[in-house]
Amino acid sequence: PVFIDHATGATKTTVEGRSILDYWVGHGSLILGHSHPAIVAAVQTQMARGTHYAANHELELAWAHEVQRLV
Repeated sequence: PVFIDHATGATKTTVEGRSILDYWVGHGSLILGHSHPAIVAAVQTQMARGTHYAANHELELAWAHEVQRLV
């Protein structure tokens, strides 16, 4: 099997150091590629604020409004 060491953009690097093109990109969930700087920054910002509140919060409402707008 292929073992991945890291990934950036559309490229995965195996533990042997081979670069391979990632055609799956998380089965579509990584449309911006691996380690996109804007996504990494957003995740780091949120992680510093908390990860699982187990209560309602503003981001939950913002996401619900965005989903409603898209539908």
